[in-house]
Amino acid sequence: MGNIRPPKLCRLFLPGHHPHWIQVRKGMEDTERPPRAGRLIDVSPQGLIVIEVDGQELRIWNHDPLRLIEASALGDGRIRYQASWRLLFAGGGYTFCAAVPPEDHVPCREP
Repeated sequence: MGNIRPPKLCRLFLPGHHPHWIQVRKGMEDTERPPRAGRLIDVSPQGLIVIEVDGQELRIWNHDPLRLIEASALGDGRIRYQASWRLLFAGGGYTFCAAVPPEDHVPCREP
């Protein structure tokens, strides 16, 4: 793993915020719905993320877009996305929780 900024502190384990360790474990053990390879297309400072998976553009949201940019740069923009567990894997070891905007996008709480 490379060196990127620490995770943003907001105290939420909701879609688009911190992934919960149980969510990550279950996502990694899910052999029926494994993560699909893709690439990062665009990231806005507000957290809107555009990825391409299986030739389809998807829009997701994460509260820490700068950290995602740094992590994905370690893997040349390659990512893996697991929609069923709302997980985005980048940079060979970083895991992000993804929200599908606008229906499950909740702003951060300040620490």
